[in-house]
Amino acid sequence: MTCSTPGCQGHLGKFDNCLDEALYAESLDGNHETTGDVDAHGYITLMIVEEPYMFSFGDGRTLRVPAGNFLLIEDSNGFVYTQSFDSVLDVRDAFEVAESEYAQWLGQDD
Repeated sequence: MTCSTPGCQGHLGKFDNCLDEALYAESLDGNHETTGDVDAHGYITLMIVEEPYMFSFGDGRTLRVPAGNFLLIEDSNGFVYTQSFDSVLDVRDAFEVAESEYAQWLGQDD
């Protein structure tokens, strides 16, 4: 599958676009808040990108990752997608809702 990013050669089956793929790769460093489980409502990573940066995919492609507020979600089928939010407050609110839903799923409702 290719996307509208110039030079896109396609994605592994789990990504819809280059941004999803780049943020997923960045999320693997373990430096982001996470919650959930792929068997529940998804494994969710909170990613706040304060400044745009260039990401190199290692196959010659690069992507300018925009500044933004994102939830990166991996579902039970292994598909990965992002949700973008207008503000840090909005993305944190959505992340807190996800944490609450996960706690309920675990039976640990506060």
